[in-house]
Formats: sequence, structure tokens, C-alpha cells
Amino acid sequence: MNTSIIDEKEEKISNLLKVSIFLNVLKHHFLSLLIYGIVFNCIVFLLIAANTLMNDRHLHVSVTVDNKETVMIDLKNRK
Repeated sequence: MNTSIIDEKEEKISNLLKVSIFLNVLKHHFLSLLIYGIVFNCIVFLLIAANTLMNDRHLHVSVTVDNKETVMIDLKNRK
């Protein structure tokens, strides 16, 4: 009878370890995806800026944050 209780406890501990490992792997994948997304957005913005400046174009982006502050990005090639 004692061996069955020990087996149940070992099985519960094993299941908890499996769930813990799975959650850590899931967290790692989520953080990797988040970082890759941020890097991808930065690269896209840099490519747009480089294309704008190299082709004598004008890029004006205006963003309002919380209806209070306005962030303006103005790119133009001055010759």
C-alpha cells in the first residue's frame, strides 16, 4: 500500500516537472517571437527611411500618443 502512495507522488511530481518545463519553453518562444518582431519592425523602418532619402522623396509621419503628445518624424533629403 505504501508503494502505491509513493508511485502516485512520484507521478504527480513528474507531471509537475513536465508542465514546468513546457511553460519555460513556451515563455522562451514567446519572448523570442517578441524580440524578432521588434527587430523586424526596426529593419523595415530603416529600409523605408533609406529608400526615402536615396530617392529624393519626402516622408512625414505624425503620431499622437494619448491625445496629448505628438511625435513627428520628418525625413527629407536636403541638397
